[in-house]
Amino acid sequence: MSDTYPSRGAGRGGSILFVHGAGHAAWCWNEHFTGWFERRGYRVTAPDLPGHGDRDRTGLPKIPLDAYVASVAAEAARLEPPAILIGHSMGGFMIQKYLESNRADLAVLVASTPPSGAGSMVRRMATRRPLAFFHTMRTGEPTRNARVTRDYFFSPDTPDQVVEAAHRRLQPESNQALKDMMKPLHPERVESPVVVMGAEHDWLVAPPPELWATAHAFGTVPTTLPGGHDMMLDVAWEQVAVEVERAITARLSATAEVR
Repeated sequence: MSDTYPSRGAGRGGSILFVHGAGHAAWCWNEHFTGWFERRGYRVTAPDLPGHGDRDRTGLPKIPLDAYVASVAAEAARLEPPAILIGHSMGGFMIQKYLESNRADLAVLVASTPPSGAGSMVRRMATRRPLAFFHTMRTGEPTRNARVTRDYFFSPDTPDQVVEAAHRRLQPESNQALKDMMKPLHPERVESPVVVMGAEHDWLVAPPPELWATAHAFGTVPTTLPGGHDMMLDVAWEQVAVEVERAITARLSATAEVR
């Protein structure tokens, strides 16, 4: 069953679809973000991707990226406008792919895999954490222990209990989907406005050069915030939420003025 929480609010600010990344599930948004945005009047949906969270994991290693993108498309089709898509890590990559042939009122990429693909991330993992990298390749497990989870996903100052709670909930990812992410995307086909955000301690997916390259591909400038790769769970999560809402408000205000 999909871990989806529709808002009880009036949706005055629009509809938000949160898309989680590799090894995670809807829980990473439900910890802080879904309630925070619901209380501000947004309709919020945070689904588990196929094979994630409480959904059946049968055949997970062979699920292609296209199946994930199709799941995002199905959820996006149910959004009431204005529609805002927010993706983290692999979830940001899926949103970019979805937007190559679809539109949204706004997309927010949070520590997203760049449109050039996951190749540079794989090389960094293999160089910085070779034993952990080969463990992941062999078993499909994201990390071996909480120490590696901290290095991958959090900042050095994140409380141990936050890191350990996330570590316990991480899960294997589809090998096929990860292979599919080695292929670059086509940001030139995206017509929707895109906001790009990254974290100062994120070496895994969006270090400064790649964060700027992603922003450049969408004709914008990135915002860098405190924390590690899991920006929605780390100690500065509320600062991230505020910046996301600021981007939404600015976009919807600009749209209203045009109309």
